[in-house]
Order: sequence, then structure tokens, then C-alpha cells
Amino acid sequence: MKTIYTISAIAMFAVILGMSALAPAMAAKAPKVDICHFAEEEIIFDVDGTTPIGTIDAHWKILNVSQNGADNGHVDNHGDDTGLDFIISTDDLETECREKPNFQENVDDV
Repeated sequence: MKTIYTISAIAMFAVILGMSALAPAMAAKAPKVDICHFAEEEIIFDVDGTTPIGTIDAHWKILNVSQNGADNGHVDNHGDDTGLDFIISTDDLETECREKPNFQENVDDV
């Protein structure tokens, strides 16, 4: 009888160990979406933050963010209040974004 309990305990331990190893891999990640983003002109300051040393011209770029961030934060409540950003949901919208004036493929964040 003790053998059956021992084997059962080992089997349950193995199942629990296996489930805990697989759980992180099964966790659902929020899907990512692309946003056509308008960035206003930015002034670049030196290290102490007081002397302007250049500017980044106003431009369009594509951002890749989580679906939650796109819906809840970026498009509806954008920091520069342009109201111009939109979620790219089709190839036509991506083409529209890339054809915007001053579109930049990669813009270094400062």
C-alpha cells in the first residue's frame, strides 16, 4: 500500500512540475499593432538640459506597440494632442502612412 502512495506522490509531483514549466510558455501576450504616428518638431538640448543644440523636424513614422497601448493610450490620449495618429489595420493604411510628407523609416529617439 505504501508503494502505491509513493508512486502516486511521485506522479503528482511530476505533473505539477511539468505544468509549472509550461505555464509561462502558455501565457497570452498582447498582440502588437502598428500606428502611424505624427511627431511634432522636437528641440534637442545639451546634457544639462538648458542649451538647445539642434532640432528634429516634424515627421511621420510607424510605431509598433501592444494592442492595449494603442487603443487605451496612444491614439486616443496622445501626448502631443495632434489627433492625427491612427492604427494601421490594412496595407492601404500603411501605404497612406508611408506617403505622408516627411515620413521617416527610422528616427533616433533622443
